[in-house]
Amino acid sequence: MTIVEVKCPYASKDKVNNHNTVPYLKLSPSVLTLDTNHDNYYQIQGQMMCTGRMECKLVVFTMKEIKVVLIKFDKDFVDKMVTNLKEYFDGQCKEALINTHFYKIYYSYGF
Repeated sequence: MTIVEVKCPYASKDKVNNHNTVPYLKLSPSVLTLDTNHDNYYQIQGQMMCTGRMECKLVVFTMKEIKVVLIKFDKDFVDKMVTNLKEYFDGQCKEALINTHFYKIYYSYGF
């Protein structure tokens, strides 16, 4: 099975889908791909990790056309992403959550 993620970029709603009109698409030799540095790539890789899927069809819809970009699961990317998320959680979030919800120290965190 495949995940389907649909994006409708409002800024490009009346344009043709390409790497110039949709900021998260890039042209890789002759094929449109999803920019691996964009938040959407992180989102899709995370969805595939959580659901155990190995591919996602990214559907980019505008009033001019519909493009489908196939994204494969990238285990190395996800492993690095999970490591970074764990470090962030352990270093930043865990203490704030414990203090806020268990010890009721509400006002010492500014986020």
